[in-house]
Amino acid sequence: MARVLMRKLRYSKLSSMYVKKRMVLYFKSLYDEMEKNERKDNIKIFVMTCFVNHLLNLEMKPKLDDVMLKFEDSMNRECSRKEGRRKTEWAMKLGLMIDESDGKIYIRSIARRFCDGYGQITGVNNDALEALIQFTKFCALLSNTNNVEVLPHLNQLVLWMEYFITVAFCLSAKVQNTPNFFFVIPESYTAVIYFIDATFVQERGVSTFEAVQRHSMRNTVQDNKLIQERLKKLIEILCGVTSSTNINLFSYIFQSNHPNASIDHRDYGIAERLLVLAPVLVCNLGKSVYPVVETKLMSELCKIKVREEYPSRLSEALTSVQRAGSPADVARALQILLLKRENDSLWYCIWDNFDRRNGLQKRKLKAMELSNRFFLEETLQGMNTPHDIVSSKVRTEIDEDDEMDTQITLEEKMEIDRIKMEKKRNDEENEASKKITKFFGKVVFRLRVKNLSTRVVRQLCKEKRVKEMKIFESMRITNKGCGICGVQFKGKATGCLFNKDEQTSNDSEFALLLQESPMFMLQKCLESQEEHGKSEKHKEMVNYYQHFQHKYMQKIFDPLGKVRSFIQRYKLGTAEFVEKNFKEETYNIGILRRQRESVENKIENIIKGCEWQNGEIWGEVQELIGSYHLIKDYVETEARKREERLEKLREVDLARRPKGRGKRKGQRR
Repeated sequence: MARVLMRKLRYSKLSSMYVKKRMVLYFKSLYDEMEKNERKDNIKIFVMTCFVNHLLNLEMKPKLDDVMLKFEDSMNRECSRKEGRRKTEWAMKLGLMIDESDGKIYIRSIARRFCDGYGQITGVNNDALEALIQFTKFCALLSNTNNVEVLPHLNQLVLWMEYFITVAFCLSAKVQNTPNFFFVIPESYTAVIYFIDATFVQERGVSTFEAVQRHSMRNTVQDNKLIQERLKKLIEILCGVTSSTNINLFSYIFQSNHPNASIDHRDYGIAERLLVLAPVLVCNLGKSVYPVVETKLMSELCKIKVREEYPSRLSEALTSVQRAGSPADVARALQILLLKRENDSLWYCIWDNFDRRNGLQKRKLKAMELSNRFFLEETLQGMNTPHDIVSSKVRTEIDEDDEMDTQITLEEKMEIDRIKMEKKRNDEENEASKKITKFFGKVVFRLRVKNLSTRVVRQLCKEKRVKEMKIFESMRITNKGCGICGVQFKGKATGCLFNKDEQTSNDSEFALLLQESPMFMLQKCLESQEEHGKSEKHKEMVNYYQHFQHKYMQKIFDPLGKVRSFIQRYKLGTAEFVEKNFKEETYNIGILRRQRESVENKIENIIKGCEWQNGEIWGEVQELIGSYHLIKDYVETEARKREERLEKLREVDLARRPKGRGKRKGQRR
């Protein structure tokens, strides 16, 4: 049932869409709260988000790595304002790694080490050993903070400890590769492996057990030593093996260093899982686990005070473990506890290096297969006086050559510098892009305004041309007459040439022109419409007409329009105004007005009389243009001077006006 539900949540687009969106919003709210108020919770947020993002296939945007970079960048800026020694204390309290070199400060969340480890098991080429190394670095850094508030959620931390302890046992068994080498784990730990695998196997990579099987052994002795060192780091955060260890989960959960304190009822579940984890490590002493940690493990278990309010299952297991006289006795107590926990059991496991995928071979453990006595003589003494055990006693027996205290690696520093340089370059490019975009925006706006202005002018000119061309609209053949030749066809009476019931729009225009032009009415034609249209005289007149129309648009339309606009703009049509404001050129302005009137009358006569061959008009237009250019500069200059004088007069007038309305009559003295 759980697998079906998980599959729906991860892969069904419709049914899980709402749940996924809510989860993304939930993580975002957690991050916002952490960033503003509780920054020490960054490890909790990032560890949980990293796992659940894969578990539910959330596809978060922005990606978790980008969110972590943003947070670390803000922490880096804040750290730069701190004083030398306080920087490290400040970073440790917030669960951050800090490194200063070459005048640079590097800040990383400790959660990075967890994400690195998880990335190793979920990558295409799963590397179980490298994942174990990264996770144990994560645990060592957590322990060194000496601040339990930065710990991830304990349920999740213990889950991952169960997972990686199982991975370490499997790797150790594979490396040993001897018939009599075995390890002991609860059956539920294999379920943890399968649960973690479910978050990545279907997308990429292979299962954990297959990744262990693929692990290539370089040197059996060195590999085995490396794995045991990593296990030691896990045991250190669990029960504090060395004096340098600052966090002790057993002491924190069971309150074993505070005689009057007891387990919080909300932590009973975690307490029971730890009570399984520690005996599992005891059962593997002399195999995957250093025997040297035996005394510390058992003394920590014996420190716990059994109280009446504890659940019976927890109390009975604690009592049995504290009375144990050997690893075999511990195994018997653990088997009873596991049996009560949903019929879980303890398994005897070996690793088959010849199985292609899963080398794990298991059966139920018989307690007698474990040692019937502890490995160290001081273990029983430590169990009797657990509070007298000093962690530093065992430190001399453990190799101190451990590079895991290194917080931020050289590769990470180079990556941070690369990201900073890339961000700086991107910011500069974005700023430059904004400026360029703004500049081109202005250019484009100006071009658009210019284009719009040009289009408006063109449209106005077009409309003006259309208006001017209306004078030629009646120059066509209708069933009443020919406007190009200025004749009416035979059988048509003079006067009202068109029957109102039969008139078309073209006929009406032609009739109007005939009524206005007596010349048309005097010329009658003995030809019909069809005969006239085929006659050579009509064709010749059509050619003359088209030539005149073309030349008119080229040589008369624009100059005549400019002159008309010029006269209208500067009010040159009024003789008195011209005499007053343009005295020096009054005569020439008068000539310009008369020439314009003459050209307009000449054009009207040509159209009314159909005199398309009249060439006098072109000379008169040239004279009109010459007169226009002769007075243009003078008129424009005088008009500008006149406008400046008027503007000064307006300013003087405004300056002379009283600022207030003055006192009322009743207020005057």
